[in-house]
Amino acid sequence: MAGPFRPLDNASMKVLQSFKIEDKVLIRSSISIYLLWRDKVLWRLRFLLVISFVAAVVLACSSPGANNPKTYAIGDQGPAGGLVFFDQGSVINGWRYKEVAQSDQSAGIQWGGLGTLIGGMTNDGKANTDAIVSALGAGTAAYLCKTLSINGYNDWFLPSQNELSDVFQNLQASGHGGIPANVDYWTSSELTANTAYQGHWIGIGNTFSGASKNSTTIPVRAIRRFAP
Repeated sequence: MAGPFRPLDNASMKVLQSFKIEDKVLIRSSISIYLLWRDKVLWRLRFLLVISFVAAVVLACSSPGANNPKTYAIGDQGPAGGLVFFDQGSVINGWRYKEVAQSDQSAGIQWGGLGTLIGGMTNDGKANTDAIVSALGAGTAAYLCKTLSINGYNDWFLPSQNELSDVFQNLQASGHGGIPANVDYWTSSELTANTAYQGHWIGIGNTFSGASKNSTTIPVRAIRRFAP
């Protein structure tokens, strides 16, 4: 017969049939011991796989940079190419740093909404920008900043009066440059229904005053905030 196996002959069958019950019990016990040994080996392999996975995760989390994000100093270039001008010390509400664009977004554009009091302005330029755009739409300084994209980042906004002051004080006063002196810039801080704050650096400090919302001669410099 072809193949590696062939039927038992009569003599072999008689030998097999002659096994005593004790022999059959021994065979069954041997099989049970083998199966038990095999299961233990499989469980050991599974355990080793789990240990290896855990070790890989721990190694990845403890690798350089995993728990040590990049830090920025005032005057450093930020992720979007601007200059870092503010550090609140840790990540709060999703951000730690603020950066200001290194060039003007407009040489002159209106704040918009002459005669309209938006109200609710705060020291948060992003919230102010959202409120202005919601109320006035396109064609304003706030809209220009909100729709701006620089180096792939599109989360810019028009700085509030306090934020523009931080740009002046933290960059200009410390010699890091940023916004040129004696040039007025819009803020997102509203003064009245007809005016909004503009600010400029005069070499020894910054000043702010009200300007007509429909003035088209005031430049814009956008800022953004980010986490490392």
